[in-house]
Amino acid sequence: MASGLCSSSSFSRCHNSELRTKLKRIGFGLIGNLPIRTTIELVQKAENYGFESFWMHETYFYRDALSYLSSLVPSTNRIKLATGCISPYTRHPVLIAMTMSALDEMSAGRMILGLGTGYLARLDQMGIPHMNPVRHLEESINIIRRLLAGETTTYQGRHFTLKDLKPFFPKSERGIPIYMAAWKKRMIELAGRVADGYLARATESLESLTVLSQNLKTACKTHGRDPSKIDMAAYLLCSVKKADEAAREAMRQNPFTIYQFAVIDDYVLNQSGFDTAIKKQIAERYWKGDLSGASKEISDGLIDAFTITGTSDSVTEKVKAFSRIAMPILQPIGADIGDANAVLEAGRAFAEE
Repeated sequence: MASGLCSSSSFSRCHNSELRTKLKRIGFGLIGNLPIRTTIELVQKAENYGFESFWMHETYFYRDALSYLSSLVPSTNRIKLATGCISPYTRHPVLIAMTMSALDEMSAGRMILGLGTGYLARLDQMGIPHMNPVRHLEESINIIRRLLAGETTTYQGRHFTLKDLKPFFPKSERGIPIYMAAWKKRMIELAGRVADGYLARATESLESLTVLSQNLKTACKTHGRDPSKIDMAAYLLCSVKKADEAAREAMRQNPFTIYQFAVIDDYVLNQSGFDTAIKKQIAERYWKGDLSGASKEISDGLIDAFTITGTSDSVTEKVKAFSRIAMPILQPIGADIGDANAVLEAGRAFAEE
């Protein structure tokens, strides 16, 4: 198998058709911190390696997710393309439906809509109110689904009002899958009631992800749904190096990793067998701007439990463990191209095993 990009689209289509019959499910995820041309090359490689889907997370205040996905539609053939996620607080659900319809038409039905509130602290920075997030997401999903189905819609909700709105964009015949990115109890209940899929955040352990999966299944059953009808995917922060300790150190010093451990929920730590005092020690330094001090409080145990870190072989084994609970979405930390390629290679090894 070629390690680089395919030189012809015909080879790519043939290659990927063969891979579909034998590969395990796996996704690749990025945020908007890489040049768009570089991202296109990485996603083309992921497609050639047999990755099922690519997830572009909209992280304020980087490049926006939809610009990346628009550039990826004509640059790929098979791989599913997902927002992972965008927020109806910053994009009106009518606009989301319009955009997703266009992208789905362009991609011949390869789009997935990941929807969530986004980081509320970032909304505060933009002066955007974020009251009643559960109701806000529920209304948004309702509106988006109806418009994508081609329905003329009148809607009176707490947050949105539509009056005889007739969509002029093409109806989605298959229906674009909607994945909810959330974690609080009421959000899990909503996902179990209305979503096509659930998208777990980064920094979940095997233990906490198992609890999430169980809670999601319970929510489905409570609302009369077959739990097998809702998909579950999970972001996994990845660092792949030639030595385990080098990979841990790269993960430990990454600002996003430090932030995740500074805000991790106490119950997630408890479910994973860690004392919540660990979070306090990290958070105290982080919120004072002492990233170096905060990183030193992150133990190897935390890194091994909540991230996918190590040599290529050890990463492949860890991905395998998480894949038993949810479809893994491998997300390289930072913006190093070499790291991203190493993560893709480890993902290919898992998929072909």
